[in-house]
Amino acid sequence: MASILKRLTGRGAAVESPADGPGEIELRAAGARVVIVPELGGRITALELDGRQWLATGAPPNGAPEEARGAATGWEECFPTVSAARLVSKHSGLSIEVPALGEARTLRPLTSIATLDGALEATCEWTGERMQYQLTRTTRVAAGEVTMRYAVKNAGAAPMPFLWAANVAMPLGSGTRVALPDNARARVLAQHGIDMLGVGAEHRWPRFRTAKKIVDMGAPDAVAGRYAVHVSFDLPVGYVTVTEGSARLELRLDPTVISRIGLAVRRKAGEARLLTLQPAIGIPDAVAHAAGVEASAAWLEPGETRRWSMTWRGGTGTDEGRPE
Repeated sequence: MASILKRLTGRGAAVESPADGPGEIELRAAGARVVIVPELGGRITALELDGRQWLATGAPPNGAPEEARGAATGWEECFPTVSAARLVSKHSGLSIEVPALGEARTLRPLTSIATLDGALEATCEWTGERMQYQLTRTTRVAAGEVTMRYAVKNAGAAPMPFLWAANVAMPLGSGTRVALPDNARARVLAQHGIDMLGVGAEHRWPRFRTAKKIVDMGAPDAVAGRYAVHVSFDLPVGYVTVTEGSARLELRLDPTVISRIGLAVRRKAGEARLLTLQPAIGIPDAVAHAAGVEASAAWLEPGETRRWSMTWRGGTGTDEGRPE
């Protein structure tokens, strides 16, 4: 393992920790395990808490669009946009094409591993090619929890707009339940096989009105037989939970910084059934669109750095993980 870490980070290993395959970095603590693959753009292929692997794995279906291909495989960082975008510089007039799910996922980050206060940490740093930025994610694995700390710096000479989302894809089963704050406002970004009153329509969690009936999005597998939908929520408080039977995954964050969360459901014949959570800064869509929607896109001045973080915990029970 020491040789693998040295090859990945360009330095000697700070921690020796076994991994499941070449090029993987495994971080493990009591009740928590994360596997990161720098060669795949820093993708996280395992997020285990309390013995449960929460991420979806496996290849996307043939012919799937780029958004679906990314969404089908674990955890990816979407930056500096989520949907494909074309940006035109006001200063130079040059256009920049940014692919679906952003470019960070296509770049191999510099990676380092360390121990700090008894926990394991892996830091991935992406340097932009189409836009001038430095994006950093530090994954900290401690007993029973996983914390992600992020920072992005504008390394260019002009203000830079961006969107960020962590694309966290999980299997969707008949017992999958999602808990968001009651009455959280949602906007439909895309719909297929179901009419949720059109793209741009607004709803309140958890009951969404369709053209035919009212459905409970807290039980997404039961909403319709075959459908796909992508919605974005304003997040008034800093928690979201997903339960599968007695297993519970809890996300805690600061809603004044990560103010939105995307929710994508894919339940189509012949395809893996997926539930994708997207903790997000800005509406998880195209940065060119979001820049004109309620000032959704974030902006960085030249040399400015922005930081944010979130924590995942596992558990059991049916209390939906809501704060006491």
